[in-house]
Amino acid sequence: MHPIVLGTQSLMAVMAIIILVNWRQVNTRFHKYVPSGKTLIFALVTVSVSTSLCLAAMELYMRFFHDPLRVTWEPADYKRVQYDPILGWTYIPNQSVMQTFVKGQPPVPVHINTQGIRVPKPDTWIDPNAPTVIFIGCSYTMGFGLPFEDTFIGQLAAYPNFPYQVVNLGVEAYGTDQAWLRLQRYMYDFNTIAVVYTFLPDHVERNQNYDRRLLFHGVRMVGTKPLFGLKRDGSVYLKRPPVRLEDYSYLRLWVIAQRAWLKWGPGPSLQLSHALINAMGQEVERAGAVFILVYWSFWEDDGAIAYPILDKITFPIVDLCAQHPLGWRDMRLPNNNSHPNAQAGAYAANRLAAKFIELGLMPAD
Repeated sequence: MHPIVLGTQSLMAVMAIIILVNWRQVNTRFHKYVPSGKTLIFALVTVSVSTSLCLAAMELYMRFFHDPLRVTWEPADYKRVQYDPILGWTYIPNQSVMQTFVKGQPPVPVHINTQGIRVPKPDTWIDPNAPTVIFIGCSYTMGFGLPFEDTFIGQLAAYPNFPYQVVNLGVEAYGTDQAWLRLQRYMYDFNTIAVVYTFLPDHVERNQNYDRRLLFHGVRMVGTKPLFGLKRDGSVYLKRPPVRLEDYSYLRLWVIAQRAWLKWGPGPSLQLSHALINAMGQEVERAGAVFILVYWSFWEDDGAIAYPILDKITFPIVDLCAQHPLGWRDMRLPNNNSHPNAQAGAYAANRLAAKFIELGLMPAD
């Protein structure tokens, strides 16, 4: 920005000099083209009042017809989540359902224990003293559309030489910010040896978003999400806490402006996501555990090169885009769904197992 500011100041200085030198000509032209003071003030007041009335009418119209955030569809997890004043939303505890995630596909069992954590079976007990690996992230971590045993977490836990208890803290639609806050809630309740965070490129946009309805038109939500900001020193702070949607007031015109900015404005910055990942990893390391980042995308051939945010990450990385198997892009749920299938989960589990062996966290055989 410095060159732009300097150029603007120089231009203004040049214009000031020109006006001072030619002040008679400038004065004559001003009075020729600009109406008298009273006429100008009347015109400005008229335009301002008319514009204000038009904007107010538009706002009332959109409020009456519930636009532009009219609900048209519910996400798969809507009936399984509840509002959370810290996280925005979280799973309803002590719940077992058969959930249909993908149209035309059979439902799968989803079991949530008394702590609000997805578990393999309703009676699964999580031992707070057992050596534990915690998995955090969004629907990829939670295991969208898959039975627990087919998720990459379930398949890794089934390895004969995997010596840890697994805790799946994944929640659908989470970004890095919510994953970190959820980790803070549970990490110290277990004998945590390692934390695995599944990072998606979509998380960058989610981290800069406060109301998910801006990103997904017509979606029904229970609340907004937390929004973090960056301090001058590069550290993060909570800028806005979540709000229950029934208590959330907003201007409809501002929603339209935000959507226009998201569509035509500059792309999301990587700085906030990078700072959030670093803050999360540093907290895990201070707790004496190992932090591992899994980069997961089906549309890039080499994540560490294609996505520059990974260049600044100093923690161990499992880049699933690098050296992926043939047909990797098609290892997704049917009907063009963007979530991984069991085959992709098996590949992720294999790569994670190799990283655990490399870091000395599990035996080679």
